[in-house]
Amino acid sequence: MRVGLGYDIHRTKEGDHVWLGGLRIPAPFSLVGHSDADVLLHAITDAIFGALGDYDIGYHFPPSDEKNRGRKSAEFLQFAIARMKSAAYKIGNIDCNIICEMPRITPVLVPHRDEFSETVGYRIESPRKKVLFIPDIDKWEKWSRNIVQEVRSVDHALLDATFFRDGELLGRSMQEVPHPFVVETMQRFSATPATEKSKVTFIHFNHTNPLIWQNKARNEVLGAGFSIAEEGMVIGL
Repeated sequence: MRVGLGYDIHRTKEGDHVWLGGLRIPAPFSLVGHSDADVLLHAITDAIFGALGDYDIGYHFPPSDEKNRGRKSAEFLQFAIARMKSAAYKIGNIDCNIICEMPRITPVLVPHRDEFSETVGYRIESPRKKVLFIPDIDKWEKWSRNIVQEVRSVDHALLDATFFRDGELLGRSMQEVPHPFVVETMQRFSATPATEKSKVTFIHFNHTNPLIWQNKARNEVLGAGFSIAEEGMVIGL
């Protein structure tokens, strides 16, 4: 077993967003950097290089190289993972701490399969908006919190929509990969006003989920007052 430690610090500048973990987050500032200045992915990338005894991210992707200007940090991470795999290693656990004043990001424990570590969602808060981000959870009834009440306390909720309904995985029990079905989530919110339903955006679709390709399923969700995530969507904070 090898252990690596990585950290990253960037100054702020005038702007309207930051990149964090590969997500574009609207903000009243941006971070100074030659690439997209994603401090979280930079730290993880350097931790992998450190565990391998490899050169750091600045050596592999120097700021003096114009090819790296504005480059996505996810490409740096993919490069580090490829080197790790070529050395016959795999990731056992990643522990990340983000220190910032804004937006405030608070992890929230959720029940999931937890093969390697606990699973968390996040509350993301700015002075103007609050967002709940729950991309993975077993079932709502297993959670110590009430999802309807949680959504009532935020402006936007991005919720697990891995599967649309039971029976979606042919030849495999859905209990082996527990997630709340979209139809179950909609039922939980059936008695709430339209303003509460409109806060919910379904995300994190398995390739079997008909929300990706079937108009009937999409119309069922949209007609009930919920939203469906689209690639490139931005939620202003």
